[in-house]
Amino acid sequence: MATSPSDFLAKWHQVVASRDMDLLEQIVAETVEFHTPLYLKPKRGALIVKAILASAVSIFQDFVYFREWVMVSEDGNEADLALEFGANIPNKDESGTLPLKGLDLIKIRRGPDNLFRIVHFEVMIRPVKTLIRFGELQSAGVMAMAKKYGAKL
Repeated sequence: MATSPSDFLAKWHQVVASRDMDLLEQIVAETVEFHTPLYLKPKRGALIVKAILASAVSIFQDFVYFREWVMVSEDGNEADLALEFGANIPNKDESGTLPLKGLDLIKIRRGPDNLFRIVHFEVMIRPVKTLIRFGELQSAGVMAMAKKYGAKL
């Protein structure tokens, strides 16, 4: 249970390390808004975000967070997180991997149950060659995960 921003961050790292999408559901608000360079418009709703993130973590290899910044609001009911990450993804011809770097920008908010959940999530990825390849892999992955979790695209 994420009752503070630091609890939330620990839970987030647990989700990423374990790739446990059921655990993810506990820390995502139903009304979450998700932005990614792969979609022109933001995606909204916990199920589609679960499908997108499940696909992404299945693609990433050697995923690691390098740096983290946390800014908590004065009243302590919101926090903004910036998490810099790196990973590798499979190359198109299967001859190895392509490196990527990225940034997760996450806003969390305390709910009526006193738990912090993600209300806004934005991902930035570079370089463009890797982003394009990630988009190819993610397209098929999100479709499969959306079907698995009953999410509408």
